[in-house]
Amino acid sequence: MRRLWLVAVVAAGAAHAALFPAKGPVQQLSGSNFDKEVLKIDKPTLVAFTAPWCGHCQRLAPQYVRVATELDGVVKIANVDCEDAGSKALCAQYGIQGFPTIKAFPATKKRIPRDYQGERKAKAMLDYALDMLPPEAVRKVGAGELGKFLAKNEAQPKVVLVTPMAKTSPMYRSLALDYRGRVPFAHLYASKEGALPAAQAHIDAQLTQERVPGLYFVSSYDAEAGRARAVRYRGAMRYRFIKLWIDEQLGGDAAEAARAEREREAQAKREAAAAEEARARAKVEAMREKRDTPMDEDDETARLAQAFSGITSDEEEVEELLRQERQKRYEKRRKNEMEALLRAREQIIKEERVENANDPRTKERLMDELQSYIGDKWSARLAERAERARVAVEQALMNDPSDTKGALTRAEREMIEGLSEDQREVEEQLRAGADADGFALSDDAAEALRDHLQMLAGLIHTIQVRIEGPR
Repeated sequence: MRRLWLVAVVAAGAAHAALFPAKGPVQQLSGSNFDKEVLKIDKPTLVAFTAPWCGHCQRLAPQYVRVATELDGVVKIANVDCEDAGSKALCAQYGIQGFPTIKAFPATKKRIPRDYQGERKAKAMLDYALDMLPPEAVRKVGAGELGKFLAKNEAQPKVVLVTPMAKTSPMYRSLALDYRGRVPFAHLYASKEGALPAAQAHIDAQLTQERVPGLYFVSSYDAEAGRARAVRYRGAMRYRFIKLWIDEQLGGDAAEAARAEREREAQAKREAAAAEEARARAKVEAMREKRDTPMDEDDETARLAQAFSGITSDEEEVEELLRQERQKRYEKRRKNEMEALLRAREQIIKEERVENANDPRTKERLMDELQSYIGDKWSARLAERAERARVAVEQALMNDPSDTKGALTRAEREMIEGLSEDQREVEEQLRAGADADGFALSDDAAEALRDHLQMLAGLIHTIQVRIEGPR
């Protein structure tokens, strides 16, 4: 099914030579660094062989970036530009004859690739990438095995996760692969009989069910005392942060590199914040200069300047300006998307030579377009709410690492509030028979919205049950 309303976006993307940002989440590879970054590591890697002029590659790019962003290093997501002179021999070596070709390099010694044949959508590629992480990278230990695991090579550093989850997470498996052969990783299922007392006896006497999960770096083990010298991780449970922490615990060059990386990230954030503040202040100053200038109705800058005329503090001016700028860009984007959708509807009706959009010959095509539009729009909204909830949990845990349950519950309640707002908005649109931009809802658009409304209700119910427990 053709997605006509995306044609303009795809055409605009074709004008750019590069498919992926140079410093983006997708790692750029060539013949010079491919062996080092793919063949000589223990981590699975997904590599897209592309050409910048290829339309299918342009459609793949945003989905592929989404996968890399979501994984955040858990699985390496990379790209090879086969039009680049330094990569032509590499593409020939792997028999690349069409674009895009996606190859999966598994976490095996020989690193023999296999072609990815799945759907080129973010979720499908994400699930495939996570399935490439071998579960055997982490050793699962029970209460009676924990001491033996720690006592083997007593001076060798080890990492132990005490968790209420029976299944080992992809992030933990990925970290284990990063240190395979150097640092053994263990997974202790805290809910299993005797597991928590064993962890208290060998690793952390202060560990309780309320303080699980607990991630520990064990630098050594005293077999006579039956106690480990362990440090508990107290940061956000994210791959990059944990990896930097482990490197710091290992000491030496790895620790120096980790500290340098932390400083680079902190400096980049400071510079970005300073640049954003400078831009905002510059806009405020420009608006001040226009306060006494006659206002043109079509001049958005002048209208904003008038709105700021009564504000007395620079900080308040900057905050209000940024809020209005974000809202303006959001509304403009929504309007453009809806106009593109309407043009797509008109084109389909014209091609089918029918006047009634609900005619069976066109209904399926229109429904596909509308489901895609509504799904993308509300999925983006849902992703934003989930990201805010994740940040809230991280901030709460930084303040009180022991209150995992409380942090999660607060974030889930905030998530319910946000989803309920979305639910009310959809209900209002259905009652009004029009979307937020004032466009009348066709029968198929209303049907798609009702489907989304059911999904929202299901999500809210699921989160409530998780908070309150079954009744």
